[in-house]
Amino acid sequence: MTVFIEADLLTNFPARQLGLYRKVVKEYGDTTIYISDMAYDIKGNSLHGYYSLKTKVNCNRSDFWELFNKLKN
Repeated sequence: MTVFIEADLLTNFPARQLGLYRKVVKEYGDTTIYISDMAYDIKGNSLHGYYSLKTKVNCNRSDFWELFNKLKN
């Protein structure tokens, strides 16, 4: 099986969470993290109704996820 890997992918998420992800990205304030309207599964198939959270720079993002968890509650 061929695995489709996106080096810049942090996660995919459903459209119903778009508002939350936009809020977290904006409040986090790091321009290297962005939302794409193109999401793919591990085989490279397009995931309709999903978005992807991507990064231009790979580094520790635990502070981003802490903010995410804070704002989702």
